[in-house]
Amino acid sequence: MFKEKNDSFRNIVFSLLVCTAIGALSAITGLLPLRFVLTIGAGILILIFSLFFHDKKLYYLILYVFFLPININKAIFRIDNPIPSLCDVLPFFATDVFLAILYGFWIVRMAHNEKRSKTIWMTPLMFMMMVMIAADILSMVNAVRFDRSYIEIAMMIKVVLTYFYLINNIHSMKEVKIMVGTLAVGLILQTAIVITQVYFRDTLGFIYLGELKSPYLSYEEEHQIFRPSGLFGHPNLFSNYLEFLIPLMFAMSFIRHNGGLRKLCTVALFAGGVSLILTLSRGGWMGVVTSCFFLFFVITARNIYEQKFFFKTLAIILLAVGVLAAFSPKIYKRVTSRDRGAAQARVSQYYVAAEIITTHPIIGVGINNYVEVMENYDETTSRISRGFKFPIHTVYLEYYAETGLLGITALLSFFLIIVITGVKNIARARGFLFSLNAGLFFGFIAYGIHAISDMNYPSRLTVFAFFAAMFTITNYAIRDRITLIDG
Repeated sequence: MFKEKNDSFRNIVFSLLVCTAIGALSAITGLLPLRFVLTIGAGILILIFSLFFHDKKLYYLILYVFFLPININKAIFRIDNPIPSLCDVLPFFATDVFLAILYGFWIVRMAHNEKRSKTIWMTPLMFMMMVMIAADILSMVNAVRFDRSYIEIAMMIKVVLTYFYLINNIHSMKEVKIMVGTLAVGLILQTAIVITQVYFRDTLGFIYLGELKSPYLSYEEEHQIFRPSGLFGHPNLFSNYLEFLIPLMFAMSFIRHNGGLRKLCTVALFAGGVSLILTLSRGGWMGVVTSCFFLFFVITARNIYEQKFFFKTLAIILLAVGVLAAFSPKIYKRVTSRDRGAAQARVSQYYVAAEIITTHPIIGVGINNYVEVMENYDETTSRISRGFKFPIHTVYLEYYAETGLLGITALLSFFLIIVITGVKNIARARGFLFSLNAGLFFGFIAYGIHAISDMNYPSRLTVFAFFAAMFTITNYAIRDRITLIDG
C-alpha cells in the first residue's frame, strides 16, 4: 500500500511538526479563526499522508468511511425559521470533500484510460431513489416553503451521487474488507467517546468534530437524563448508525478466514452494543434486537450446516447475556418509564398526519414542509401541533404526508427490493459474501423498524448511501457467481 521510496518516518515527523507549528502560530497570533486553522491544518496533513500511499483511491475511500460517524460539517445554506425541524440546514460534510476528491480521480482515470470498466448507470435501488427525488420535486406544487424543499432534495441528490460512485468504484474483496475493518475501528472509537461522555455526564468539547455544544437531555418520569451521541450530534442519529453497523459486525464475527478482521469485528460488535444501550434509544433497541434475533438464527443454521463456530456462537451468546445483565436496570427503567406525555403526544400526531394524507393523498404537502402546515390540519383536542413543534415521529407517515402516494410507494419499494434480494442471497451465498449480505440486509431491517418511531429520512443519514452501495455490490458478486475466497 505504501510506496517504499517515500516510506520515511523522518519525513512524516517533520511534516507533522511543520503543520502543527503553522497551525499553533496562526491560532496564537489570532490571524485566523481557530476552526479555519484546524481545517487547513487537517487538509494539509491529509494531502501529505496521501503522498505515501500508492493507491490514492483506496486512501480517500478509507478516509471517507472513517469520517462517516464524525459529524464535521459546514452549513452552506440555512433558512431562518421560527419552527425548528430536522432539515433547516444544508450541510457540507467532511465526507463530501472526500467524495468530491474521489470523483475527481475517477473522471481523470476515465479520461486517460482507454480500457474503461463498464459503468453501472442504473440499479433497482438507484431507480427507487430517483423516483423519491421525482416525488420530492412534484410535491413542491403544494409546498409553502420552497427553501425547505430545496434542502431535502439536495440531500437526496447527494445520496444518489454517493451511491453511484461507490457501486462503480469498489471492485475487489480487498477494498470491501478494508472498508469493513475501517467501519469496525470507527465504531470502537465512537464507543470510547460515548463511554467517556457517560462517565463525565457531559460533552467533551469536541465541537469541531461534530459533538454537541451542550449535553442532550431527555426525560424519564419527571427527571432529566443524559443521552450520549458520540460525534454524531444527536443520540437518535447515532442509534441509526449503530443499527447498520451492529448486524454487520455480528455477521462478520463468523467469517471463516481472515482472523484479524473477524476478531476486530467481534470487538466492534460488543462495543456497538454498549453504545446502543447508552444512547437510550428505544426505537434503536427494538430495531437492532429484532434484526439480530433473526440474524442469529440465520447464522446459526448456516454454521450447523457447515459444522463450524459452535464454541464461538456459544461464547457470543454468553457475552451478550452478560452485557444485557450488566445494563438491565438501565434498560428496564428506560423501557417502563413514562416519557413526560410523549406517548400521548405521538398518538395525537398520528391523527394530524392522517388528516394531511387524506386531504393531499397524491403529491402531499411538500417535502420538508410538514411543520409548516401541521397546525392547519390539527383538529385534536389538545391541539398538539401548537405545543409540540415537531413533525410526526415516524418516517413512513411523515414522508407519505409530504410526498404523497408516489413518494411512499418508492420508499416502501426500496425496502421491498432489499428484503427480496437479501433473502434470496442468504439462500445462495457462501463464505464471506454470505456474512456480508446477511449483515447488510439485517442492518436495513433494523433501520426500517426504527423508522416506525423515528424522523430521520434516508437523506439525513450519512451512512445510508454507503450501505445501500455495499448491498448492491454484494448482490452483484453473488448474482454473477464471482468466486471469492475469505482469505
